[in-house]
Amino acid sequence: TLILPESLTSIGDSAFASCTNLRIKIPKNVSHIAGDAFVGTGGKYNLPVIDENNPYFVCVENVLFNNDKTELISFWNHWYSSYTLPNSVSKIAKGAFMGTTLSSLTINKTVSFDYWTGVGLIRSLTINCNNFVFPDDSGYLGRNGTENITFGENVSSISSVVDYGDETIQTITLKSTTPPIFDGGALRISNNCKIMVPKSALNDYKSAPLWSNYANQIVGY
Repeated sequence: TLILPESLTSIGDSAFASCTNLRIKIPKNVSHIAGDAFVGTGGKYNLPVIDENNPYFVCVENVLFNNDKTELISFWNHWYSSYTLPNSVSKIAKGAFMGTTLSSLTINKTVSFDYWTGVGLIRSLTINCNNFVFPDDSGYLGRNGTENITFGENVSSISSVVDYGDETIQTITLKSTTPPIFDGGALRISNNCKIMVPKSALNDYKSAPLWSNYANQIVGY
């Protein structure tokens, strides 16, 4: 166990990355922790521990938040394969999901992102909020990252969906019978990506703006 000094107030980017056999106690005066500070640290059973007197952070089921749970700082949980972002969260920090073992993430309300959050590395994303803006690291979409994206039945507008390179996005599933509009954004996917829509709305999607560009890839379910 590494016990950091009480005088420490900040832990920066990749500070303890890949310290696989190290257990770290984070002192009470630390007020800043970079989301990727502990990527690959400690393994499954030696996760960092927050001092119980630290007023800046709270750790719930090995997920690190700021004290009022409005920002998800780092996802340390190696047991979960799926996770639903708490509704209190309005921001995801840089590096929060880097090194994650998650295979699916559900987001029910609009959140903001720092750069390189790692969200784009998660295989399946379910979005249940309008005007969702994929983070800047959505460059990972189509680069050994996200394969499946689902938009919930109440989603009426989407910012954009763009596959940035290696054509990894395999399916986009839409639950709404009314084709969501693109609010100033773009739809750019590979010719191999299937767009799954309610069978009753198949023709509506095939004729809707932007969706119609991929009419041959739209399939009813």
